[in-house]
Parts: sequence; structure tokens; C-alpha cells
Amino acid sequence: MSDITFQRDFMPVQQIGDRRAAQVQQDLDKLLKRVQQIEGVSSAAIIRGADVVVDEKVRWKCLYPRCFGYNSNACCPPHTGSVEQNRQLIHSYPHALIWKMDIPVDHMTGEDWGVKSSTYFLRDNEIAGQIENLAQSTGYYLSVAFGGGPCLQCGVFEQSMFEDYNFLPASQRARCTVLQGQVCRRFLKARPAMEAMGIDVIATFSLLDWKLVFIGGQTNPPERIPCAALAGIVLIG
Repeated sequence: MSDITFQRDFMPVQQIGDRRAAQVQQDLDKLLKRVQQIEGVSSAAIIRGADVVVDEKVRWKCLYPRCFGYNSNACCPPHTGSVEQNRQLIHSYPHALIWKMDIPVDHMTGEDWGVKSSTYFLRDNEIAGQIENLAQSTGYYLSVAFGGGPCLQCGVFEQSMFEDYNFLPASQRARCTVLQGQVCRRFLKARPAMEAMGIDVIATFSLLDWKLVFIGGQTNPPERIPCAALAGIVLIG
């Protein structure tokens, strides 16, 4: 039988555990360069998994005031594990790749911010999946991604939750199939938000000299906000 030659991006699983630190760093550098070229990514960096800030108070912010995404889909609390479980999981990864995408301030503020920002939330989720796939194809098959905001893959908000947040027309506000005991219709695209896992995004990103501020949806006027961005993270392992 002839030897099989694998492309570098598809390393045999059994070789992963034998990688040395220099090889890992080489892989991370290559991955980072590829991520920086993805359309929509304005900044990207590699940090330690242990430096990702996980805080119980983030989960409480999902409840008070109750987020419109809470319990509306399988990618939001209370369906995303306990904060302590998530902390242990996240900190078990040696590396994390974080990124942000800059967006216009007026698309994240005002009464119609939901309509204007929905495209960016979906794109942020797409980028999360794209980077996760890149990491896995490089041989880090346990890599997992988290994006920003509640799942919008199939319009999972009910009218009662959605009156002030018109992301989607009423015809598209379908109930999450997973919460009905069915298979997710877009299981390869749906991913939890960082906040759903208990990650303090602003505290984590403060490790870097990036502009990232708390906006608060329609509660702040655009002229008082210096910048707007969405972000995501891929745990690499």
C-alpha cells in the first residue's frame, strides 16, 4: 500500500498530540493571518484561554432586565450550561483567537437598531463558523466558536418578546425547533453568543488596545458613543 500524503491543512488526528510549541506557534500565526483577511474582520489576536474573563454577573445581565433572547432558542441561557461549567471549559483551552468587526454607530442605537444591526449579527456568526472551520482544518479539531447576540438563524423570537426589537418580519418569527424537541434546522451555523457562555467581552478585550465600549441598544444617543463593534471568539484546541 502506498503512503498517503496529507495536505498541511488536514493533518492526521494522531499527529496533533505530538506537536511542539514551535509548531503550535507557527500554526497560530498562520491562522491569525488568514483570519485577518476575512471580510468584515477589523482586528484579530491570539490570547491565552485562561485570560478569557468569565463572570457570573454576565449571566445575570441576561435576566435583569431580561434579554429578548433569553430562553427563546437553544443557544441562549438557560440552555448553555452553568457559568462555572463554562469557565472550566473555556480555561481548559490553551489558546483563544478573538476578533471584532467595526460597524456604524447608528446601526446599534435608536428605536430601529434591531432592524439595522441584524445583518451584522448574522455576519458575525458566519465569521465565527468560518474561523472555527479554519482552526479545525489545521488539525485543532476540538476548536469551538462563540459569536455575538442571540441566534437569528431562523427567526426564533415570538411576538411577545419581539415587540420592541423588529429584527425580522412577523412571518419569520418561528419558534426554535430545538426547544420543541426537534433537530436544529441550521445546526452547522447556530452558535451561542459569548455572553451566553458567561464571557465578559469588554473585560476580555480590554487586554488589547482595541476600541470596544458598552452601547446598550436604544438607551444611548449615537453622538455620545465613540464606536460600535461586534466580536467573537474561537477556543483553539
